[in-house]
Amino acid sequence: MSRLPLDAAGTQLTAFIRFCERQTGRQFSDYAAFEHYCATRYGEFWGLFLEWSQILCEGSATPVVTDTRCEFATFFPGLHLNYAENLLRIDGDGFEPARPALTSLHRDRPAERWSRGELRARVSALAAGLVELGLGPGQRVALAANNTAAAVLGCLGASAIGCSVSSGALDVGAFALISRFAQVEPVLLLADLPDPGTVAGRQQRERFVEVARALPSLRGVLLLDDWEAPAGLGIPVHRASALLRRHAGASARWPRLPFNHPLFILFTSGTTGPPKCLVHGAGGTLLEHVKEHRLHGDLRPSDKLFFHTSTGWMMWNWQLSALAAGAEIVLNDSPVTGADSLWHIAAQERVTAFGTSPAYLRLCEQSAWAPPSDADFSALHSIYSTGSILHPRQQEWVWRRVKQLPIQSISGGTDIVGCFVLGNPNLPVFSAECPCRSLGLDVRALNADAKGIGELVCSNPFPSRPVGLLHDADGSRFHAAYFAQNSGVWTHGDLIEFTAEGSARMHGRCDGVLNIRGIRIGPAEIYGMLDEVPQIADAMAIEQRTDDEGNGRLVLLLVLKQGCTLDRELDAGIKRELGRRGSPAHVPAVILAVDQLPITYSGKVSERSARDALNGHPVTNSGALRNPECLEPLKAFAAQEPPAAPAAAAGADLQQLVTGVWESVLGLSPIRPADNYFDLGGDSLRALRVMAEIKRLTGRDASMKLLWDAPTVADYSAALSRPARAPYQPLVLLEPGADKTPLFMVHGVGGSAMELLPLARRLRADRPVYALQGRGFDADDAPHTRVDDMVRDYLIAVRSVQPHGPYLLAGYSFGGLVAYEMGRRLAATGEKIALLALLDTCLPERHWSRAAWVEYFFRRLRCGLRELRGRPLRDWVPLCLKLASALIQRLQRRRFSAELLAGKPGEPGALPEQVLRVRRAGFAAALAHTPRPSTLSLTLFRSDLDASHACDPALVWRRLVPTLDIYDVPGTHANMILSPQVDLLAGCLGQRLRDVQRAA
Repeated sequence: MSRLPLDAAGTQLTAFIRFCERQTGRQFSDYAAFEHYCATRYGEFWGLFLEWSQILCEGSATPVVTDTRCEFATFFPGLHLNYAENLLRIDGDGFEPARPALTSLHRDRPAERWSRGELRARVSALAAGLVELGLGPGQRVALAANNTAAAVLGCLGASAIGCSVSSGALDVGAFALISRFAQVEPVLLLADLPDPGTVAGRQQRERFVEVARALPSLRGVLLLDDWEAPAGLGIPVHRASALLRRHAGASARWPRLPFNHPLFILFTSGTTGPPKCLVHGAGGTLLEHVKEHRLHGDLRPSDKLFFHTSTGWMMWNWQLSALAAGAEIVLNDSPVTGADSLWHIAAQERVTAFGTSPAYLRLCEQSAWAPPSDADFSALHSIYSTGSILHPRQQEWVWRRVKQLPIQSISGGTDIVGCFVLGNPNLPVFSAECPCRSLGLDVRALNADAKGIGELVCSNPFPSRPVGLLHDADGSRFHAAYFAQNSGVWTHGDLIEFTAEGSARMHGRCDGVLNIRGIRIGPAEIYGMLDEVPQIADAMAIEQRTDDEGNGRLVLLLVLKQGCTLDRELDAGIKRELGRRGSPAHVPAVILAVDQLPITYSGKVSERSARDALNGHPVTNSGALRNPECLEPLKAFAAQEPPAAPAAAAGADLQQLVTGVWESVLGLSPIRPADNYFDLGGDSLRALRVMAEIKRLTGRDASMKLLWDAPTVADYSAALSRPARAPYQPLVLLEPGADKTPLFMVHGVGGSAMELLPLARRLRADRPVYALQGRGFDADDAPHTRVDDMVRDYLIAVRSVQPHGPYLLAGYSFGGLVAYEMGRRLAATGEKIALLALLDTCLPERHWSRAAWVEYFFRRLRCGLRELRGRPLRDWVPLCLKLASALIQRLQRRRFSAELLAGKPGEPGALPEQVLRVRRAGFAAALAHTPRPSTLSLTLFRSDLDASHACDPALVWRRLVPTLDIYDVPGTHANMILSPQVDLLAGCLGQRLRDVQRAA
């Protein structure tokens, strides 16, 4: 999907871009250029946005920002404003007094509907009443309420006179509320209590009394409702209704306070430890929210926003600020009782912008619910989703059942009371992805792995950064929480991946990353694969440590749908699905069925508490959990001795023995006779373990080739029973196909044909796809050490299948060099080469041209400078030394030997000797070979150069061939043949094959 033109619609974002062009004299060719400008010239951007948005303020707008370091920067130190004044303005077009401001829906009484004028008048009266009670700027109040109009009134009344507000939901446990409010030390507790005539109402009122009595700082309680006051408070109780009557008609002239005056005191969810007490400034909160609502959400006075939230979640504060855009907000204090709960409100209230969570959308999708035929969603133009990771199935459900609207996935958090990545009215939306970065924020994926997944950081200052942590005078706790891990940048704690289109995929929390046998796995990958298993209602992937050396195993917790049980067939089916769609590392060692997953009071799943319980550690955040009792089965499981892996008896029947070996090596049981080794997630390293175990138990030599020829338990057992070991055969059939010209692919430097299996399966070439397997994995076969020897053996194998051309050849990495020599020799004998594809093949350094060296040097320099951008000078020296060291290593041609010894990054222990010796031989062959020019036409599939540590391969190959077609494929050299990047490579290669077929 291509980007839309900037002026495709009359959005506020387009209007602002045009305003910036007029003010700066710049021209932005596309949205990416504008986004880059906002992130790099962030001071200009925020100054221009303040002017364009016409936020009510006074004082000097210069300087915009005082420091280039995120940790120490202060925005608009000379500016004064009032948060409530900006939300309740009634001046100008779209802000008329009669325009609707809020609708508050209740489970037990009629809805309340207030206009902007009515809300402003009520807030004015309450604010005057709070002044009467002795409150004013700098004092802190707490709000305990459900999502009601009274809660909005209390919050805005307090903020109007300069009080800082901390809010919490009444369905939260007393301990959790006390642990939060006690840190705030409020002087007044505002409350909107429910009907005491209901069971839930009585419970919440009892909880409220317990909280109020546990806060020694309180001077009184202000009841925002008209129910009977709860007994036993022991402190003065005031009535909002009395204050409103006494101060009716009060003036709405409220003090304009410094830009960074404390407005909200919010708390992190407690998923990663005790909740942090965050102080957010009024100006930064307002400016960020107005930017997100107007530019990224295109909210206008004609809009009606309904975001399903509670007062304990920052999205309540976020939706409150939509009043500053002139929009009406819809509040709801009723619980979700089914899939229809929220959609019914969206339809009945003619909501234009609806916000929810992936958990609710998952409930809708799994329950197979569909809106009734008379449900009217004609007004709805935007859907937002946040709180956890959105999956494509939920987007597809909305498309099928509700409306053809994209879901704007947004992600940020309480920490910044806003978003780092979110929606965009001028850009296409890719299913389950966040369309863009938040304007003005230089958001990056730091220390990205081979899949492009890294830590979410923001390297430049931004206004909604918290003023700090409460009771942290020297800033040490604030520094430790967000800046100690990566000097000079805000480290958020999430994992993020940016796509080639500029959109983002979220991969959960950094502390939830799994390290299984040295391979980093984001739990979101597993959850996405499990969407295809109908019995599963919810899941959580946890790493359980198995020894003191940091080794661990993957444990999968499942909440099953009603009527489903975790039997051996379902257990094996889940593992088989994860192995087929992912990798061996995605296959859990243990699957446990549980009744519930641990959930915090803010509705988030707590992976940390489950991980602590499974590893026998104290659960530090149990007070933040709504259901701490769900951890008891995990603690009991952790106390058990882990069962031994199934072992095969030496005297067993051969098929039973093979089954036992496969179950032991793959960690999967039961395995059936017809199960395919590769569908179970088997790879080349595990194949070597299978070979070794079969040799130990039977004395038979089980070659690597045997698994390709006989990949099921039954066929493998039958092949083993044959007495003689087959000689080395390099050709492996990866995918059968129609009776068309086959495609032959050559392995990389590691020699394994298995690495090409994902590409072959996704290619859908409608023709046989073969791979060449390197020699040396079997103990009796010496590996090839010369390219010429490989070419000789490989051509014999290829011609045994296809005696004459036209030939289709491809090679990955080092394999491209071998494929080139195969094509050159075939062409020398008069054979036609219809396709010769090199998959990111770059020659050793001694073959680089001067132009290649210059290009490599300046590219690495450019990437290094990009990394330095916005960092303090003290960070420049180590980064420059790192860059210089990498260049010197290249010049000394040490890289191949370093890669040879390294094995897989992060993998514990050395690689098996068979793998190492094949690698050594491959590197030696590459270094010794000198390719000669030819008249062949090459197709080069090139990975992202900025992610590459080699030169531009096009500069090398252009010196050898007359024709070079280049396809740029997103991703790195390593992950272009791995999921999900392999889908892009397969699409490009498949298209090239179709073009060749049409030309023939």
